[in-house]
Amino acid sequence: ILSSTYSGCPATNCINGNTVDLCHTNKEKYPWLALDLGKSVTVSSVTIYNRAVSCYERLKDLEIRISDNLPTTPATASFKGGAKLRFFEGPGKNGEVIEMVAEKPIAGRYVVL
Repeated sequence: ILSSTYSGCPATNCINGNTVDLCHTNKEKYPWLALDLGKSVTVSSVTIYNRAVSCYERLKDLEIRISDNLPTTPATASFKGGAKLRFFEGPGKNGEVIEMVAEKPIAGRYVVL
């Protein structure tokens, strides 16, 4: 689930296993992506595959949170629900794989970036 969807770049591209496909929001002050795990599970790490084609440096100031609630739409403020897993300052590098490991595992239904 994305806070908005840029043309041709739906949220399903984020988890389809193809690292060439992009998921992308429209330009927003507080964009977000929420991955629904279907039920509350314990999360100990999240792996991010940054884009390798262009604009890879846009990945920055990324906070990953584990929550039982979705952010509200439209995004009017930075989402602070649930618990913070990690923060990535960035900027991201071309094709970078970023392993975000929690200091301690966190339970929740949604991974929110």
